[in-house]
Amino acid sequence: MKTIRIIVIWVVCLCIFWGVMCIHRKRTRLEVTSCTVSIHAAGLECSYTLSEEDVLSLSWRLTQWYTTPESPGPPQYTVSLRLSDGSRSEVQFSAAGRVVNCFGLLPDRDALWGLVMSISQAYFGEPVSWREALSLFPKKSVAQVVDLQTGKRFSVRRYGGSYHADVEPVTALDAAVLLEIYGGWSWRRRPVLVLIDGRRIAASMNGMPHGGQDIMKNDFPGHFCIHFEGSTTHGSRLYDVAHQAMVDKAAGTLLLRIERAGPKEVAELYLTLINEKDTETLRLLCASASLDWLTANVDYIRVLALSKPVETEEGVCVTADVLLRFKGGGISRRLNLPVILGLSQAGRWVVKKDPIRQLWEKENRTQP
Repeated sequence: MKTIRIIVIWVVCLCIFWGVMCIHRKRTRLEVTSCTVSIHAAGLECSYTLSEEDVLSLSWRLTQWYTTPESPGPPQYTVSLRLSDGSRSEVQFSAAGRVVNCFGLLPDRDALWGLVMSISQAYFGEPVSWREALSLFPKKSVAQVVDLQTGKRFSVRRYGGSYHADVEPVTALDAAVLLEIYGGWSWRRRPVLVLIDGRRIAASMNGMPHGGQDIMKNDFPGHFCIHFEGSTTHGSRLYDVAHQAMVDKAAGTLLLRIERAGPKEVAELYLTLINEKDTETLRLLCASASLDWLTANVDYIRVLALSKPVETEEGVCVTADVLLRFKGGGISRRLNLPVILGLSQAGRWVVKKDPIRQLWEKENRTQP
């Protein structure tokens, strides 16, 4: 009787072991059938779906990730997978490669981040210093410009410029594409790629014809500006904050810059990008900003100087010396604008309250 009991126990154990092994084999047989990498970087959106051949060539081993988020966001990359049993998996990475969120069976983290970086390099541009860009893009040479937000492209010839590139559309058709991108000539900065000798260089352009020109029959009365990393304006010889932000955006490093920025840089970036109507980036810099109101009411703002950050009861205060003009408000006024900042849940500096809206409300309350 005792022997029979032992045999029964062994049989039950073997059955349980066999069942566990079957489940394990079933799990290990799961394969990735489709993979999409999405980029969402302060207004730039792109999705790339791998081909079947590329997915099969990866030969990923799947495991269950049990990890707490390493970063509260914002995510810049999302990898979405569909498995052979019909289930889905997903992981989101910050610009610095930290995990923001994940679920489901996923391949090795390093393998996924390697894939993300290869897609990122194919989409974003290479940050190149102005000194190097000077030699790559000499006067009278031709390059192709790609607007990252629309994907539209056109050709330009370098007209001149010692501290940034002054360029002209090569033909009237190129000028028409530039006009279509902007919807009207504009000083607003946009992130672009400049294609030169097989290289994809991160840059920023405006869309306003001004100054001299060499090409007379291109329907463009003058030239416009393209800035590269570290280039400056010709007048002040200072860095143009908005242009450099767009260069960072074109290089895929703007979110990383925002994550690492101190209160003074965040205040300057926030006030400057109001001019560019860059609502996606403004949301990252000031969660309470009334973006529709800013777009509708602020005609022009220019930062002239910034104070050192000072601790106050409300938070860290940076006083900005600015020129400000509301729409319908006549000439620009020079004033000191206190910008109050604090640390967000993500641990980065943000503007706590929109100082321009506060100023407008205060002035309109005191008017008779």
